[in-house]
Amino acid sequence: MSAESHESGASGRLPEVLDAWRMVAARRGFEGSLPLSSLSRLQGVLCDGEGMVRYAIEFDRDALQVPYVELRIDAALPLVCQRTLQRFLQPVQVVQRLGLLPADADLEAAEAGLPLAAAQKPDLVLMDIQLPGMNGIEALKKLRGYVDNNAAGRDWNSATAMVMNGKAGMQIMGDWAKAEWTAAKKIAGEDYKCVPFPGTQGSFAYNIDSLAMFKLSNEENRKAQEDLARIVMEPEFQQVFNQNKGSIPVRLDQDMSEFDACAQKSMKDFKAAAQGSGLVPSLAHGMAASSYVQGAVFDVVTNFFNDPSADPKKAAQQLAAAIQAVQ
Repeated sequence: MSAESHESGASGRLPEVLDAWRMVAARRGFEGSLPLSSLSRLQGVLCDGEGMVRYAIEFDRDALQVPYVELRIDAALPLVCQRTLQRFLQPVQVVQRLGLLPADADLEAAEAGLPLAAAQKPDLVLMDIQLPGMNGIEALKKLRGYVDNNAAGRDWNSATAMVMNGKAGMQIMGDWAKAEWTAAKKIAGEDYKCVPFPGTQGSFAYNIDSLAMFKLSNEENRKAQEDLARIVMEPEFQQVFNQNKGSIPVRLDQDMSEFDACAQKSMKDFKAAAQGSGLVPSLAHGMAASSYVQGAVFDVVTNFFNDPSADPKKAAQQLAAAIQAVQ
């Protein structure tokens, strides 16, 4: 990451090169300004290069301990009015927060994971877009050849049934799929196992079940809401609910001794990921980005995966363009 700072703010001067992870650990922030004339990509749009762009950059972690960098920009852009052809200043304020993901050395296991996928024939594999030696789009292209021809559009529970009945070797899916196994009287750790996909060790993609309540004026009704919220968070309810759903409790102090081997391993992995930077909000469930970004990603990846002749390089470009278009 690099930039030129022409004046320093209270939080410090922005260096030309910085280590984002060290900045997060130190909770550093930078403020300053740049001349509009230095922003070459805007020169063809602006009336002239007069003026400054003020910026503020903050490194920190959010309430879920996910590391992020937040950029705030404030500027007045000189433009030409299309009606009067006169110069005017267009105020622009931008606030953009980006989550930070580690470039984990274990991601080199992507190529090593291909033979496993060939043998096990999963319905879905989640991979990083840029991996050492092979990016995720290229790996996805290879994995397509290991999936049966009827995979497109298949519901996840149907894929679970295929694994259960010996028609598939494995499935990449959230832990709610475990409830299907429980309903079929299968025992975790004996009839099936839950393992992280090669190369994802240390990361944990999560989704949270939420309960929303309306603001009520009646005292008795508010008391009933509080009673419901208290019961939902009690250890007994958390155990019964999550054992039947296949998920893990939202309470990190929950006694996991009565849970199966998969749930115990999942809780252990969640806590370990929370200690570092491995917690990743689920894109599939609207926790990582807007529905527009989610839809753009799903459309490009789905079309690429279902088209045997699709070009990986073109698909990566389409993915970047699609995300940019909806932001």
